[in-house]
Amino acid sequence: MYELKNGKYEMVPELQSTMFHVSLNVSGADIERIVNAAIDGEISMWANLDKTTPEWSDKPGGLTDSKFATHLLMKGGVLKLVDAKDKIAYHELSLAKLLKGIGYHASINLWRDSERCIAQNALLAVVA
Repeated sequence: MYELKNGKYEMVPELQSTMFHVSLNVSGADIERIVNAAIDGEISMWANLDKTTPEWSDKPGGLTDSKFATHLLMKGGVLKLVDAKDKIAYHELSLAKLLKGIGYHASINLWRDSERCIAQNALLAVVA
């Protein structure tokens, strides 16, 4: 960083890091957008939804997997994500874990990312 002094720019020591807390309001619509973005594209590189659990037999026709996954999370359910490579390892994602991941992501990427990146990083932060 440079500062203008006596008509010349001089290097200024870097600012010290400052710890601060951020408060986020996350709505149901936010959760839906994040989960939809993740399931409809981002997480498929490393994980797939396990739709063999009993809840998935109740999925209404015409409802996308991502919308039903959001519905399950919002009513307190848990999504099972299966590793895309070995098809054996799995991770469980609850709404609490997703919110924790969103908070974690926001704390390190406050001003930078698109919704898709937020979804990817939030999911990775809680299931990895």
